[in-house]
Amino acid sequence: MPLSYRIVCSCLFALFFFIMLAVKLDRKTDWNWFLVFLPMWIFDVIFLALLIFRLVTHVRNGRDRDASLRSVVFNLGVFIFGLAMKISFELMLCVKLQYIDIVLDIFYVFIPLWILLLIAVVRLFPWAPEIMSMLKRDQHPNDASSTNRASHSTKRATTTSVVSNIVGAHPRGSRSSNSS
Repeated sequence: MPLSYRIVCSCLFALFFFIMLAVKLDRKTDWNWFLVFLPMWIFDVIFLALLIFRLVTHVRNGRDRDASLRSVVFNLGVFIFGLAMKISFELMLCVKLQYIDIVLDIFYVFIPLWILLLIAVVRLFPWAPEIMSMLKRDQHPNDASSTNRASHSTKRATTTSVVSNIVGAHPRGSRSSNSS
């Protein structure tokens, strides 16, 4: 499924969910909370089916042998585990909202969501050193050396030429005057 279809599909399911949620919260209907979350669960099942299909095709085709195949399988396994945490959070939240008589502490309802957020932080951590180096590079120290100044001026010149090419303006010094 192309990326544009996936984006449209996710937006439509989110739209249906938010419409049903707004109708339920305005007390216009007496819908069950499980029915309100149905668009999210349909989307989750479709996403899970796509993940499992991708996992099976990678393993079956034997593309990218050894280490890269293991990393693909590991990444897809992490996605599937995260999706399971999301679904379990949604189920526990629906139980908590629908059956008020059940004694279910909100702390226990949010445990799957916290696990999901921890997984997201761990998955994003490899980019942290890269982000920090980019932030350090963009800072302008007071005692910049000549090489630092030269690299900044080169960056400015490159940025100016790229922006001028995009906008259609002429870079400084290369204007052709057609004055008559």
